[in-house]
Amino acid sequence: MTRTRIRFSPFGAFVAMCIVLSFATGAALAQEAEPLTLRLNNAIGLPGGVAALTLRTYASRGVGQGQIDMVIREPIESLASAVNPVDSILGVRVFNAGAGGTFSAEIDTSGPDPVLLLNFDSPTGSVNLRDGPLAVIYLRLGAGLLPGQRFDVDMDIAATSLDDPDGNPIPLDLKSGRLDVTSDGAPFLVAAAAEPVTPGTAAFLSVQTGQLTMLSRGHVVFRYDPAIAAAPPIVYVDRRYGNAVIDTSASVPEAGIISVQFVSPAENLNRVVGDIISIRLPTLDTIPPDSTSPIFLDPSQTFLIDRSGQALPLEFETDLIRFK
Repeated sequence: MTRTRIRFSPFGAFVAMCIVLSFATGAALAQEAEPLTLRLNNAIGLPGGVAALTLRTYASRGVGQGQIDMVIREPIESLASAVNPVDSILGVRVFNAGAGGTFSAEIDTSGPDPVLLLNFDSPTGSVNLRDGPLAVIYLRLGAGLLPGQRFDVDMDIAATSLDDPDGNPIPLDLKSGRLDVTSDGAPFLVAAAAEPVTPGTAAFLSVQTGQLTMLSRGHVVFRYDPAIAAAPPIVYVDRRYGNAVIDTSASVPEAGIISVQFVSPAENLNRVVGDIISIRLPTLDTIPPDSTSPIFLDPSQTFLIDRSGQALPLEFETDLIRFK
């Protein structure tokens, strides 16, 4: 069995937030609780390059320890290849593990498909006290991969678990992702993305990336149907994805236009790939369940500049807000 293991302790001190929870029986409440959605964002990388697998949640719920098992499989219908898609693990980070927290990642290549295993322990139970990116694993991809290859990255429900600070299991809704191999000079994929939402609650929308490229500045115009909105959207950048100052003054909510001008003084936005711009859009409670509403980025007004000052050639992906 061939294993590569890398272990880290969180950088810097973390002042743990104190939360007082009153449980009748912790195990019973864990069983009755709404499942926590754990999503693996899609990742894109070059042969021999670096890809980032980002795990995120959409609800705040303290986690004390966890194990996340991910199997990397090439779909049967895709190009067959004997090349291992992952050469090595370059780094891993679990956010807000707190004082005394530890985390590690290893890759097992002994079977037909590589298996990534992330383990972490947080004595303060401070992981995921704030929803958003929970962890990121940086991988060196195999140099023999071919552009156009695609791999499913499936979280194994039988080997994946998160426990609350009292050691009770947290019910999970796992959303697996994929790894796409791109070519040098190919367009940078940027997507308008949405999570399913209950009418009358806030929809989580985002400007989403998959490829690890540091951004220094840019302008994004996000479009949605204003007929679904109960109030203007709230737009923000989660600092875990990088530092950025945004200006949304040119937005026109009544027309369904969100205009986001951003500057990253440290030129590090997208250091964690995924939802680099987040949007909370309150929705009307009169929207019929099972209906959908389109969202997209305006190609004529959207541009991204990397840290070398070059405008990236862009490819755009649309999505639907799905009401449940």
